[in-house]
Amino acid sequence: MSPWILLALLGIMAFATYFQTVTGFGLSIIVIGVTSGLDLVPLSMSASVVSLVSLMNCALALPPKKLSEVNWRVTYAVLVGAIPASIAGVVLLDYMSSGATTTLQLLLGAVIIFSGVQCVLKPAPQTKQSSPGRFTVSGAVAGVCGGIFGMPGPPIIFLMYRQPFQITTIRTVLLVVFLFISLTRTVYLAIDQGVDREAYLAAGLSLPLISVMTWLGHRFPPPLSAKAMRRATFAMLVSIGVSLVVPVLVSDQAPVHRTSH
Repeated sequence: MSPWILLALLGIMAFATYFQTVTGFGLSIIVIGVTSGLDLVPLSMSASVVSLVSLMNCALALPPKKLSEVNWRVTYAVLVGAIPASIAGVVLLDYMSSGATTTLQLLLGAVIIFSGVQCVLKPAPQTKQSSPGRFTVSGAVAGVCGGIFGMPGPPIIFLMYRQPFQITTIRTVLLVVFLFISLTRTVYLAIDQGVDREAYLAAGLSLPLISVMTWLGHRFPPPLSAKAMRRATFAMLVSIGVSLVVPVLVSDQAPVHRTSH
């Protein structure tokens, strides 16, 4: 990895870290989306870096005093589906053909765009909390998406931001969920296939930057109302969906998305 590519990667991770600190999501989506779009590093490399960086970011963004803001009942319901599904997603990817992966990418992007548009138009949360089963199913979908695409966020983000929760509760639940998904993926890949040394190097060099951007996210969050934050979040979902769909539509052969090295 050249110094210029490393600097670009660190800059992308800095922005993504701030965004995830203030919203509870976005690190993997932004880093993988931008690096893939600009063809900076292979997707397998960026996904490995993201898993390591997400662990550090979530740990820094969740000091002990923040744990009291976590809705543990909802978090447990999500993790019951997310943890095994994230491993299943990685295993499934090894058996998938290029065409099957491309089709899943197209479907995922279309669903994200539809969900984002609907919620931009109607950003107000539901009046009643969803059932535990719905959280578990959403967590399972997020885990599979994380295993296959390296982006576990959209399914559970959509559900969480529709709940009648405070933004702080939504953010902390998402951070805990992403922490455990990243931990599960990283440990599984390290045991099964190993992680590229350059991924460890990039993640290690980004640690001071991540610490600063996490602090800035806590100290200087964007001056947006809860409604505006929801609109910004779902606008990001639409952008994510477009970034997944367009490459499939304009390319004769879309790349296979791998989350392991």
